[in-house]
Amino acid sequence: MAVRWIAAALGLALSAPLAGQDVLSVGSVTTSAGQAVIVPVSIRDLAGTTLDEGDGLDLEIQGFAFRLDFAPASAVASVGFQQAGVTAGLDPVFPFIDPHADHIVVLLSFDEATAPLAFTLNAPPPGNLVGELVFTLATEAVASALTLTFDPGTATLVNDSATLSETVGQGSLALVDGVLTIWTPLFADGFESGTFSAWSAVVP
Repeated sequence: MAVRWIAAALGLALSAPLAGQDVLSVGSVTTSAGQAVIVPVSIRDLAGTTLDEGDGLDLEIQGFAFRLDFAPASAVASVGFQQAGVTAGLDPVFPFIDPHADHIVVLLSFDEATAPLAFTLNAPPPGNLVGELVFTLATEAVASALTLTFDPGTATLVNDSATLSETVGQGSLALVDGVLTIWTPLFADGFESGTFSAWSAVVP
């Protein structure tokens, strides 16, 4: 199964005729330098697509893969990914989480018999939470906007056996990128009393 899943993540798996687009999205969050922040990753399962909740065995979303790029990379001290939402508490049969200085790669696949992913069909945006990116920002990060951008060439949704896939290239998957806005204080200690603070965000 691992070989099939890798092939699907590379866009090589077989697919059914296309009828619409599901959506993979990453959230937008505001935080401050030097802090750890959680950014949600969601999938919206829409009716009429290749993989639909309720279509039956091996016809539903049971895995996903993506590469997420972030810039400027200098603002990030570390990044990770943790399961949440419909994947919380489930054991993936093919987990692969690979963080880098300027991006992270995530591939997770779940056995439909023992760990079915319970999506809500036609849920309002952004759909169902599937995991959370955990960013630790550099203490020296200046006020800026950290862009969070999916690589359209690797974003993939697959069924249990990795014989059906949804990708951007096929036209069956849409991507929604995000932004992490970093705020920094104008005055470190406020006035002499230390009771006043002001905040500023600058988007380059």
